[in-house]
Amino acid sequence: MIPTLRRLFVLLSFGGACLAQEPAPATPAAAPSTTPKLVVGLYDVQGLWGGNNVEVFSNDKCIVSRYTRPKGSGVFHILKFEAQLPAGESQKLLRLADSTKFLEYREERKGGVPDEAHPRIKIPVENASPFEVSKWAGEKSAKFDPLYKALLEIAQKTRPGKVLHDGPEKKAVKKR
Repeated sequence: MIPTLRRLFVLLSFGGACLAQEPAPATPAAAPSTTPKLVVGLYDVQGLWGGNNVEVFSNDKCIVSRYTRPKGSGVFHILKFEAQLPAGESQKLLRLADSTKFLEYREERKGGVPDEAHPRIKIPVENASPFEVSKWAGEKSAKFDPLYKALLEIAQKTRPGKVLHDGPEKKAVKKR
C-alpha cells in the first residue's frame, strides 16, 4: 500500500510526468574494504646519516624502515619489516594528533642548516588530499613534536616481524 501512495504523491507533485517511471531497484551496498588503510606515516631519513620511516595502518600493523650507514660505506643499509602494534595503537596516535591540534601545524621556517633533518608526517584525509607537513629538527612545536616522538618511538623500539628487506639500499644504476 505504501509504494502505491508514494507513486500517487509523485504523480500529483509533478503533474503526472513521473507516472511511467518505476523506482530504481535497490543496489546492494558495497562490501567494506578489508584492506588496511594508512593511518599515519613518518618519513624521517636524513640523506647523510639515515633515520627511520614508519607507516601505521588501521589494523594496528606497521611497516618500519631503518636506514643506517655502515662506517666507510657509500650506501645505506636498510632493515624494512612489518610488525604488529598493540591493539588500538593506530587510534591512540590519531587521538594524540587531535589533542595536540596536529592538523593546525604549519612549518615556520622554510630553510634549514646544512645536514639538518627535516622529518615529514602524513595523515590521510578521507575524500581529500593527505595532510602532510614537515618540520626542521631545530624547530620546536607543541603541535608537531608529540606525534613525531610517538612515531619515532615506534620506529626505534618495535621489534621486527616479517622482514621485507635487510641489506644495502638499492640504487638505480645510470647507464652511459
